Amino acid sequence: MNTINPTTLPYPDNLLYDIFDGEWEFPRPGDFDGSLEYVLHTLTERERRVLDFRYKDGLTFEAIGKRECVTRERIRQIHAKSLRKLRRPDRLNYLKHGVSGVVARKTENAREAALASLPKQDKPEDIPLEELELSVRSYNCLKRAGMNTLRDVSEMTFDELCHVRNIGKKSVEEICAVLTNYGIRLKKGGE
Repeated sequence: MNTINPTTLPYPDNLLYDIFDGEWEFPRPGDFDGSLEYVLHTLTERERRVLDFRYKDGLTFEAIGKRECVTRERIRQIHAKSLRKLRRPDRLNYLKHGVSGVVARKTENAREAALASLPKQDKPEDIPLEELELSVRSYNCLKRAGMNTLRDVSEMTFDELCHVRNIGKKSVEEICAVLTNYGIRLKKGGE
């Protein structure tokens, strides 16, 4: 049985204690403060105010109810709903791994999904442009430039890609994102 009194913990430890039911065992990610702010902004303004009053100011439900002009039972309900929302797995991931950790995981998952969708005998570099989910403009620009596979595109430098006729900034970003999903990079300028 835990003997920690969550009301004696400083903010945000007291909030984390209640979110994780006293089971916080994870090292805080480097961008924890930003992650916490991000997660709290997924709540309504009223829910954030109630949590601020409760955890930052240490007010009771009765005192918060007087400030919000509602009963302490209503404040208890808002508080409980807020904690339930913060315990959702997608929000817990931001607290455990930080925003940068979640983004890195999503990028890796997208890359793995893209590679898993390939036929087993094909290498990512041999995928024809027709099989990629490129916009019509990006596809047409690459085809007119004589590109037929991801290998052809990966042999270009960034500057060469930017100078393909009629290609725009968004198309370049889209093509680079597709290459990244397949774990392929453009050739460096001096190679």
